[in-house]
Amino acid sequence: MVTPDVLVLGEILVELSSTEPLDAGTQLTLNFSGDALNAAAASAAAGAKTARLVLGDKLLGAVRLGVAAASLSVGGLGGTGHVPTLDQIQAHAATTEVTA
Repeated sequence: MVTPDVLVLGEILVELSSTEPLDAGTQLTLNFSGDALNAAAASAAAGAKTARLVLGDKLLGAVRLGVAAASLSVGGLGGTGHVPTLDQIQAHAATTEVTA
């Protein structure tokens, strides 16, 4: 196996590897470290929570939607394949009981 080429983008590790020598037209495998999922989830949570607070939601409701957005975001390719809509986030948040 060829030693993979590794690119580091902030805290996210992206690994490109191949079982063949790298050359034009070589098929590559793309892998993300676990940090990619964490970064995607954290970004979704922060964005949703901040937006809801700006729109006047109370803190508990904003955090609840932020957590739901984070949960849904990692359902796609490490957060890159799925950006949930507000309706999807609200429906997902409604499936979990939250107490303060």
